[in-house]
Amino acid sequence: MKNSGLICFIQKSTSLLYNKDDISIKYKNHFFNSNNVTQIIDFTLLKDYLFENATVETCAIFYKNEYKEDYSTLHVVSKLLRNTKEGISFEFDYYNFYEVSKSTILEDDTIWRCNLLGGNRLNHLLNKLNYKTNNQTNLKDYLYNFLGIEKEQFGVGFQISSKDKSAEFITSKRILLNVDFENDKLEYTSFPKTQKFGRTRSPKLYQYPLITIKKNISNSKIPVIINDIDTAFDERIVGISFSGNDNQEYKQLLKN
Repeated sequence: MKNSGLICFIQKSTSLLYNKDDISIKYKNHFFNSNNVTQIIDFTLLKDYLFENATVETCAIFYKNEYKEDYSTLHVVSKLLRNTKEGISFEFDYYNFYEVSKSTILEDDTIWRCNLLGGNRLNHLLNKLNYKTNNQTNLKDYLYNFLGIEKEQFGVGFQISSKDKSAEFITSKRILLNVDFENDKLEYTSFPKTQKFGRTRSPKLYQYPLITIKKNISNSKIPVIINDIDTAFDERIVGISFSGNDNQEYKQLLKN
């Protein structure tokens, strides 16, 4: 592309904007630091209606092939309204337009999700909750520095794919999928050995004793379950494995 040329491409939004693993964050920071990203139209909330034969979180990214020390990106969130459901048109409300500075993009990994779900008030609340003092910490800091959990034992689960790699350490375990994980419903399943995965995570993540937490709220509650046998789970579930942990504090956490 020519210098200062403008391009738009369609990208899976959860990969670029909402993924918090180290590789994704490294790529995201490189992309936003190397280019002038002028606008992002976020269709994440339309994942069930945007394409006829696919369910995928999507965004349209407009950027120029030029480096700028500082710039702002217009983040436009498309809400799920009746006209959109019926395939008539996209509708954008004034309150769904967010100017995001380059420095905020590089330093605040919650900004996109806050814009998607609630805007500035939610972002302000999350920043307060993430602020660490002698009397306040966050979950990641508590797990790593107080309970001594290894980094590989905390995170979201596997990603299913049709053409990547197999993983016996997943298919040999019972499986918990997001769709089968509700406050009033809990069903485990199994995978054939031929099942393929785009991302597997570490085997340590699926070892018991294991707390699994659904990322999405269900009926005003967040589903949480303690597993007393090894359990593999998908990318819409967060797991905390206490396998091999000698810190006795976690036992009280499991009881609660």
